[in-house]
Amino acid sequence: MAWLDRRLGRREEESRAALYRRKLRKLQPKTLLARVVIIVITPVVLAQLIITAVFYEIHWNNVAGRLARALVNDVNFIVAWRSDFPGEENFRWIQQRAKDDLRLTVTFEPNAVLERQTDTDPFSFVEPTVKKALERYNTRPFFFDIDDDYDVQIRIQLADGVLQVVSPL
Repeated sequence: MAWLDRRLGRREEESRAALYRRKLRKLQPKTLLARVVIIVITPVVLAQLIITAVFYEIHWNNVAGRLARALVNDVNFIVAWRSDFPGEENFRWIQQRAKDDLRLTVTFEPNAVLERQTDTDPFSFVEPTVKKALERYNTRPFFFDIDDDYDVQIRIQLADGVLQVVSPL
């Protein structure tokens, strides 16, 4: 009897395999056009999607890096102006030029010391890019933050105080 049970069990497995084969055949394309779509067009479309995603990721990183570098260069330019043209009246002129031409809000806190900030996890994709640009192109102690209004606030320690620059994202 054991041999009969084994024989029936094998037939049951064979019938399950046959059932799966029949279901698979129903899913297979019947026409040449459907087969061409699956064999040729689907890989081409997938390759285009992957290439497009990679291209835009690289492009976004390049653009974000250049914009962050430009912001840091603007801040460095303001610091240089302030040291080259000291005085309250000259600083008001620098503030107005920065506001009108660069869309930056500049303030100065005399005799202030930049408080030590703790490193936090990046809130957005912009923070690591700005931090890298500040570390690379700025030689002074700094702190930056992106607030809830998506403004980038950069604080730079100068010899006579702290310069704060706020830029819209």
